[in-house]
Amino acid sequence: MDLRATLQDLANFLERYGDDKWAPILRQKYAFVAVDCKVLRELKGMFGGWGSLTDLAIARENGHLVADLDETRQVNKELSRLRSKLYATIKELMSDFGCDGR
Repeated sequence: MDLRATLQDLANFLERYGDDKWAPILRQKYAFVAVDCKVLRELKGMFGGWGSLTDLAIARENGHLVADLDETRQVNKELSRLRSKLYATIKELMSDFGCDGR
């Protein structure tokens, strides 16, 4: 799995809908030179706690660029897919690198 491409896909997606919090963070994360356990743990940490990437929902009320409720539902379904893909990529690489998951 290509971690950089997965991060870039999610950042591009979020930018398309006007996200100004997570898109820049993801862009910075995929700019790293080398993947190692420290980087992977840091990326995995984006998925836990209040205000995490997991909590993000695309909605007009959050200042995102969606037209209506139908688009909001479709966009959040795609967000969920991309987020899950990123998490699976991180977990797979952690296993490949022998990271202990902490």
